Amino acid sequence: GGPHAEVNAIRSASQDLSSAEIYVSLEPCSHHGKTPPCADLIIDEKLSGCKISQIDPNRKVSGQGIQKLKEAGIETMVGLEDEAGADLLRPFKIQQRYHRPYIILKWAQSCDGYLGLEGHRTKISHPLTDRLVHKWRSEVDAIMVGSNTVQIDNPHLGNRLFWGNKPIRVVLDRKMKLSDNATIFQEGIQTLYFSTASRSFSGESTKSIVLESQENLKELTQALFKHSVGTLMVEGGAILLHHFLSENLWDEIRIINSPKILGRGIKAPLIGHRECKNFQLAEDRINLWYQ
Repeated sequence: GGPHAEVNAIRSASQDLSSAEIYVSLEPCSHHGKTPPCADLIIDEKLSGCKISQIDPNRKVSGQGIQKLKEAGIETMVGLEDEAGADLLRPFKIQQRYHRPYIILKWAQSCDGYLGLEGHRTKISHPLTDRLVHKWRSEVDAIMVGSNTVQIDNPHLGNRLFWGNKPIRVVLDRKMKLSDNATIFQEGIQTLYFSTASRSFSGESTKSIVLESQENLKELTQALFKHSVGTLMVEGGAILLHHFLSENLWDEIRIINSPKILGRGIKAPLIGHRECKNFQLAEDRINLWYQ
């Protein structure tokens, strides 16, 4: 709801901008929303050109900002650093198109394909990878786990190993089996608790949200979007990850592959043969998939 990037950029410039060009990742908006149209500001400031990476997928804009600039005689180019712009704006496009968060599925697995041992907290990834995971957490709006993960691991779901954003914690507890004493309900960080019936908590940081359907993850993700969650990282466990995969409700998958061998335990999800990006961090190999 605050000023857009174009407004901040123009306000920060003290000199005459009449011969200047502006470079933007997203098409300047052309409609009156919570803020006035950025296209109008560019025209009023008499900028000579506008270089744009991506067209705004919002139906209220979607090329109209570009058209307005061209009609005002401002030299306008689209496709600047197109691939980099598409990567940068991938979450925004998902949010606009589906009215849900950009969804990242993340898990660590042993080299023989297990998430961990049954009923036990199992350390798989390298300490350096743990720090990377906390960096990832600092970059999303919310982290989600299922009730089994809370019962077995009793996680903090914070980013104490990396500075930055403190994400909302989301837990799905269909059978309402979690104890009020779970760490996730104790630390004063905002937590959204999803179940099939309302539940009260002693602290003010946890909010109970009732789902009409036990199996409808789309309903859950749309509810998260209404609570200002634009990016969601789902960290397990196996059942929750399987449900997201079976509904094809994901935009990115991050798998940490450890050289450790477990020999038995909870099988990691299978996602088939897909092209992926990958890199090595200490002993672990990290694979990244995109829809």
